[in-house]
Amino acid sequence: MESTNQQIINLFNESFASGDYTKKAPAGDLLCEHRGYCVYEPGQTPCWSPFIGDDNPKIMVVAEAPSALGGNDLWIGGLTKDIFESDEKQSKSLMAFLKFIKEYYGVYPYFTDLMKCGLNKQSNSKKRELFPKRKEKCMTKFLHKEIKIIRPQEIICVGRESYDTLLKDPLIKKLNIKLTYLMHYTQASLQMTSEEKEKILWPYQIGKLLPKEKLLDLKCFKTIKNQ
Repeated sequence: MESTNQQIINLFNESFASGDYTKKAPAGDLLCEHRGYCVYEPGQTPCWSPFIGDDNPKIMVVAEAPSALGGNDLWIGGLTKDIFESDEKQSKSLMAFLKFIKEYYGVYPYFTDLMKCGLNKQSNSKKRELFPKRKEKCMTKFLHKEIKIIRPQEIICVGRESYDTLLKDPLIKKLNIKLTYLMHYTQASLQMTSEEKEKILWPYQIGKLLPKEKLLDLKCFKTIKNQ
């Protein structure tokens, strides 16, 4: 029987033109039959295949959609563990988030999105126009199949949209998958450093807050103490 990661590669090989899904790289073309309906614009729409985690990780991370921060183009995500080993400059928030997941769950997670196509410019009007129909098509074509292949014990939902959507999804109930909501690592309105999210917010949300003596050693608490 093929490994879970090979099954994932087979799934995305039908829609992302690429020779290697284990390396982050531009994809050749998007072959998805819904690209017209979902208004995919080559070179303008950030579109990513997932970051592949450990084989049989039992933990999935699901966000809303790719961000333009990674580029307005078509990309193969590659392996989650390679983000730590890459020479490229990575988002501090993303690195803190993945470090948190690895520390508390002991695995490099499988990291995907409700929708594989995002927006090059975030706007509420564009989201209202495109995301509902993209979500419907993309979850049927990809996410539901991803979940059935990975068979996770727990899905970490990054952001409210991911959590609220999966909470109403019959497949989650059918497979008895635990859902955990985590505030998005790039939440602009949350005035916390990456370290504070990693050591305070996310552990609090999963019920594993650091001991008091370690919390008090963090920069934010030292600042409060000195005021």
